Amino acid sequence: MKTFFILVFSLLLIACGSNKEIAEDSNTGETSVENVMNTPNGALSSDTSASMEISAPSIDEMDQNVQLIKNKMASASAVGSTIENEEFCGETDHGCSLTATYFNDELITFKTWYGFTNGYQKIFYYLEKGEVLKVEEFRYEWEYIEETGEFNYDNPLKNFEGHYYFKEGKLIHQTTSGHNRFENDELDPETVLLEEVIKYKSYFQN
Repeated sequence: MKTFFILVFSLLLIACGSNKEIAEDSNTGETSVENVMNTPNGALSSDTSASMEISAPSIDEMDQNVQLIKNKMASASAVGSTIENEEFCGETDHGCSLTATYFNDELITFKTWYGFTNGYQKIFYYLEKGEVLKVEEFRYEWEYIEETGEFNYDNPLKNFEGHYYFKEGKLIHQTTSGHNRFENDELDPETVLLEEVIKYKSYFQN
């Protein structure tokens, strides 16, 4: 009988210790493996500076490749072809243009430019072997002089900058500063930017 009570008491101590460990784990605030695995692939938060997790060296390497493309754009071998607003974007306040740049017959970039009454927007699409590598988007507003009621066209003020990184047709990282079109939840940056590149390619196909 004494042995029986000792056994029961030992089992009670083990059970209490296990419950204490479970309670401590639930208060750590750490996400379980199960919850991580159930997170939808490619999900980004609604924050305009949201990004999927990717190692910094990978982003650095992609930026290095983008810089190589920029160097090609600046070289004497680069050839540009531009479409003006009548063919490209229809009605805008102050026109727009689409420019494709080729290097040794390879399409390496698209650049769009839109002019507005209060500023302008430009977007660069960098391509590697025909696939989107990175998109850079900038929006500027002219400084408004209240005393004169006019814009100072010599002083554009940046109010948005966005950098979107792609790998194998997927948006893997993005950083943004300021307000932009993708704050509309109905617009997915991955879908929109890839569709824009497909459309722009169609304008230059012979």
